[in-house]
Amino acid sequence: MAVVRIHVPTLREMVGAEFELPPLVERLGEELKGYEGDYALIDVNPDRPDLYSVEGLARAIKGLLEIELGCPKYRLGDSGILAKVRGVRSRPYVLFSVVKGVRLDDAGIRSLMELQEKLHATYGRRRRKVAIGIHDLDRVEGRLMYRPAKKDKFVPLGMRRRLSTSEILREHPKGREYGHILGEEHPVILDEKGVISFPPIINSARTAVTEDTRNFLIDVTGTDLRAVSKTLNIVTTALVERGGSPEFVTLKGGAMPRSPDLEPETVRFDRDLVRSLLGLPNLKGKAINIALFRMRITPKGADAFVPAYRTDIFGPVDLVEEVEKGLGLGALEPRLPKGYTIGRPLPWRRLVRKIRISMIGMGFLEVTTLTLTSPRREFDLMLEPRGEAVVLENPITEEHTILRTGLLPSILAVLSSNRGREMPIRVFEVGDAATPEGTRKLLAFAVMHPRAGLAEGLSVVSGLMASLGLEWGRRAGRRPSMIAGRVAEILVDGEGVGVVGEIHPQVLENFELEAPVVAGEFDVSKLLEKS
Repeated sequence: MAVVRIHVPTLREMVGAEFELPPLVERLGEELKGYEGDYALIDVNPDRPDLYSVEGLARAIKGLLEIELGCPKYRLGDSGILAKVRGVRSRPYVLFSVVKGVRLDDAGIRSLMELQEKLHATYGRRRRKVAIGIHDLDRVEGRLMYRPAKKDKFVPLGMRRRLSTSEILREHPKGREYGHILGEEHPVILDEKGVISFPPIINSARTAVTEDTRNFLIDVTGTDLRAVSKTLNIVTTALVERGGSPEFVTLKGGAMPRSPDLEPETVRFDRDLVRSLLGLPNLKGKAINIALFRMRITPKGADAFVPAYRTDIFGPVDLVEEVEKGLGLGALEPRLPKGYTIGRPLPWRRLVRKIRISMIGMGFLEVTTLTLTSPRREFDLMLEPRGEAVVLENPITEEHTILRTGLLPSILAVLSSNRGREMPIRVFEVGDAATPEGTRKLLAFAVMHPRAGLAEGLSVVSGLMASLGLEWGRRAGRRPSMIAGRVAEILVDGEGVGVVGEIHPQVLENFELEAPVVAGEFDVSKLLEKS
């Protein structure tokens, strides 16, 4: 969740009508936390980053109040700007847009910067997945280029002297904060006078936005094309809500011929599914359509046209939720259930609770990672032979093409994302892994610090088994991802239930980890059988 500060007078001015804010925020599925002077504090779900700004919220409220209905239409002009894209392996995707004729006072600029930082922190995964640059277009000269840095120097925001990218990573606060995201390759965006942006770190002071800025250039870079495109659409359309005119930038060598792409997405729409899932069998088709129009979605026959800034609508079931919001909860009649039952935790849930309490008691932090992954991370980076995996039929990104077969790659990825933090780092996860044969519940843990070793891993196992009341033993084990001779297979009643070992140096290098790691992985179902 992201708490967004919304300037209420500006919101009312942009909506152009009187309204009560709390019920409208609730209808959108968000939570009004309170007020600080003229600002409303709204807890916005991470699946609605388009509501992270006063512009996006005003656009949504105008739909609920039927001031504006259906999918917004955007007519893109030609900015005349050409951007050349040359291979940047660490951040392969870059898109641009131009918005002209926008007047922002100091509060408006702060609001735009807050939108930028909220997107960085949430949807952009702290700039790792997506990073945004906003520039004064009138200070940009000629063509643009995106390429790895050479010996380029420029004056970054907040400083007065020219620095190289390496110097910025050492000396600039943003460089020290986000430099761990980059490897040896440093991407830069240049115009004909030099560098205007060093993503995902800092922009050039030369193109800084001020109250005199009327024309904006937006750049978005990242590792996921859909996320980059959606982020660009959110920022671009926010400025359009301020009265700006959007224009496209032509890309040469990029992932798209031009950007932004503000055309609505087409999603299949089933009105009978709406009636079934909402429990409203007599709901008229006209009422369903009006509900979607209020949510700024345009239904047409068996399809619905979804705005390009929405990140959360993938199929018909998502549209059912939109209809419910458009109708309002008052349209749903509460009914008592026909029967009552008394619930209790399943045995495996009780075991997982014991495991969590034990691991937290030993100083571990629990993490929850995605079940979707890629063969490269699951097998190649782990030095494991590619085994059978459940493959997605229509993956959205190259990073999410299979279901994970184990938890250790996910745990090591967490360590990689936090390698700039103070050590020791101790993390664990209890989660699902899948193969074509079925799903398993696994426990994985990892400890990273300069002296991490097998003995420490075995002490963790000892504490865990003691808390579960299990007698255990060990014998020499083997895993390609671990150092030979520094791996132990953990036994309970003579049967293997897990493995603990020191991570292989090549695997550490693959995940860009600079300290030793000891890690373990256990089959929770086998622990349940023995407990």
